[in-house]
Amino acid sequence: MSQKTQNDKSARPHDTPFKQQKLASWQPILTPRSVILTFVIIAVIFIPIGAGILASSNSVIAVGPIRYDQDSDSAQTFVSFTWPTTTTDNVYIYYQLSNFYQNHRRYVKSRSDVQLSGTSLSAKQTLGDCSPWETFADHFPSKINAASIPTSTPLSQLKLNPCGLIANSQFNDTLSLYSGLCRDATECSAQTPVSWTNKGIAWASDKEKKFHNLDGFNGTATLEQQTNVEDEDFIVWMRTAGLPTFKKLYRIVNGGLKQGNYTMAINQNFPVKSFDGKKAFYLSTVTWIGGKNDFLGWAYVVVGIICLVLALAFFIKDKLHPRNIGDPRGK
Repeated sequence: MSQKTQNDKSARPHDTPFKQQKLASWQPILTPRSVILTFVIIAVIFIPIGAGILASSNSVIAVGPIRYDQDSDSAQTFVSFTWPTTTTDNVYIYYQLSNFYQNHRRYVKSRSDVQLSGTSLSAKQTLGDCSPWETFADHFPSKINAASIPTSTPLSQLKLNPCGLIANSQFNDTLSLYSGLCRDATECSAQTPVSWTNKGIAWASDKEKKFHNLDGFNGTATLEQQTNVEDEDFIVWMRTAGLPTFKKLYRIVNGGLKQGNYTMAINQNFPVKSFDGKKAFYLSTVTWIGGKNDFLGWAYVVVGIICLVLALAFFIKDKLHPRNIGDPRGK
């Protein structure tokens, strides 16, 4: 009997406020005044924030998205548009793809972060994460001349670098921007090309930590490495999108654009017909909240207005039909 009592005591939690659930607690009493005051405070905070976000969003200058893949048989396309206002803010040029599922599980997993970091994979290391495109036998890289491969070397022994579906399906349309209107290459050659850059389009953390070439790689495709993984266009593509319609940053026009007509010349290399996709480009300035997006601002305003209406409703109810605190009969 004494043994059982001793075992019961050993299993008993220590007599501390935490284990015995004796910690001090506080439970607010929701009075009409406190509820009304809470709703008013939320409204006072949310409505100005929403108005500020909307004002910032409305100050963004944007054109597009402008689709350019309708003439799928044309290797080169010329699309004219008007930039509405002169600005000295940087203009960001994006390309947009539709019906391209970068978020597909098999697509997202098909990459080797070890390889992308600049590590040369040994024979003992596997490229299993890159399935189904791991070797030259799975997908022959377009940048490699087949004649340069020794006939004694099986394609299955040559590793793709970078390997995987993401790295080997990179968007490769080339875009050029000209001031003025032009309908073909001859007319555009007489116009002034707009200067832009791809420096700064990728995340700094990606450039510094995640993507590095093999030692000795000079940008020319070899059997050891076929693509410059430090190229910012490549890095941007490797950061997969979460939705089937997405925009990715392509170039930055430092110093902005003047009001007027422009022409985008596009060399179409990226096929979309096979998956019923669409291609477009988009130009925009940015503010402290990013690009043009009214949803967040209206969300704040609507929530603030709802809180204000509820505060008014509770105030009227309390004045017309008051009740004593804690009285369940409402008297």
